[in-house]
Amino acid sequence: MSDLFASDKGQPVFLKAALPTRFPQDSRLNGEWDDEHNPKMPLTTKSAGGAWANHTMTLVIDIESGKVQDWNEGDVAEINNKVVDMGVYSILNKDGDEITVIEGDYVPDALQIDDEGYGDYVHITIQGDGHIKKWSPLKVQELYQHRAY
Repeated sequence: MSDLFASDKGQPVFLKAALPTRFPQDSRLNGEWDDEHNPKMPLTTKSAGGAWANHTMTLVIDIESGKVQDWNEGDVAEINNKVVDMGVYSILNKDGDEITVIEGDYVPDALQIDDEGYGDYVHITIQGDGHIKKWSPLKVQELYQHRAY
C-alpha cells in the first residue's frame, strides 16, 4: 500500500459518501426490498427538501479496509441507488476533517462494484460485518489523485 493512506493528519483515511436516494425500493436489506416511503436501510435519513430525493444515505468508509463506520452488525445490504450527479464525496483524514470534496459529479468507480452503473448508480454490497464486498482502495486512490490535479 502506498503512503497515500498513511495515518498522518493530511493523509486520506476515509471516504464519506452522501448519497441522495431516489428509489430506495431498488435496494435490499437482509434480502427484503426496501420501502419507497419509509426506507429501513441503515445510515439513511430524511432529506430536507431536494428536487427528487427524499432520503440520503451517508456512508463513511475506511479506505484501506472498506469497512463502513457505524454499520449495524449483522445487516446485509445490496445497494442499487440511483444518485446520478447529486452525490457528495469527501475524502477525510484520520480526525474526520475534509481534505477534498467532490460535488455534482458522477458516482466514482469505487462505489460501482457490483455492476456497471455508468456513473449514475451506486452498486455495492455491504456484508454483515460492515465491509463492502470486493472493495478496492486503489479505486479511491484514483479518485483522490484525479481530483488533486
